[in-house]
Amino acid sequence: MVKKLSLRQLSEPEIFEPYRYIPADTARADFICQVYSHTLHETYPIHWLEYYEIAIILAGKCIHAVNGKQYPIEQGTLFLLTPADFHTLIIPTGSQITIMGAMFDEGAFDDQLRQWIFSDPHDFNIKLLNHELEIVKNAFQVMVNENQKHNLGSFRLTKNALEQVLIYFARVNKKQIEQSQDRKYSQSIPSNSMHNALMYIHHHFRQPLNLKLVASQANLSSNYFSERFHEITGLTFQQHVQNLRLRFAAGLLAASNLPVVDVMMASGFNDPSHFGRTFKKQYQLTPRQFRLKNQTDKL
Repeated sequence: MVKKLSLRQLSEPEIFEPYRYIPADTARADFICQVYSHTLHETYPIHWLEYYEIAIILAGKCIHAVNGKQYPIEQGTLFLLTPADFHTLIIPTGSQITIMGAMFDEGAFDDQLRQWIFSDPHDFNIKLLNHELEIVKNAFQVMVNENQKHNLGSFRLTKNALEQVLIYFARVNKKQIEQSQDRKYSQSIPSNSMHNALMYIHHHFRQPLNLKLVASQANLSSNYFSERFHEITGLTFQQHVQNLRLRFAAGLLAASNLPVVDVMMASGFNDPSHFGRTFKKQYQLTPRQFRLKNQTDKL
């Protein structure tokens, strides 16, 4: 049975579902990937994934709102999202965009590729030069074609093409980071093993996490990992995870009209009383008060 990827949406209206194609051999493969190609004529509502997504804008302009912040994007923009992000594509009335993308799980990353992309804070959207755009566009086309045909070796060609796109994202992002000289995050991480664990937490905080599972990402015992984690972050493991969940919840509350209980569950909490108490302690407002204040401030 082929595993389906999960798309979480905050909208009531009927909207297109681009994630159509999945190779038949993916269920037996070491990673899951679904590819799409579509022209959008209207705003795609706020949603979030349980997986990663990378996409290229082939034509048109729109606003890409990620975690409550808005970024103008256009032809040649490549964007990468993790399970920690929620986003929407805001398309002006009478306009349209053409987009190709892939949604995939962690099996697409080996340790080296993961380090290339996530060792520094990455921009959600990067602008490709013309020759880079052609290479990335062709790689996406390979993924779309192979997902539709399901020929011998389609899985391998799909994975190779996705890796090519991710490498180009890493290259351009590295160049932008070097130009901005903003390398504080990578300098604060003392080892690749601890960096892998911190990255795992950041990408999976909305899921059930425990210290043993995260420590295994660093190949350390739970006790030693807990000590090192506190030295690096100044927080306990549970405090750090809770802060990430609260920040995600605050962003969703400000950016959407999703019911508070749905925001709570999307953020990784499962107890309304605990969520309400911890949220008020962090922001000095209840979730409803926080939403009202932030949405009023935008008027």
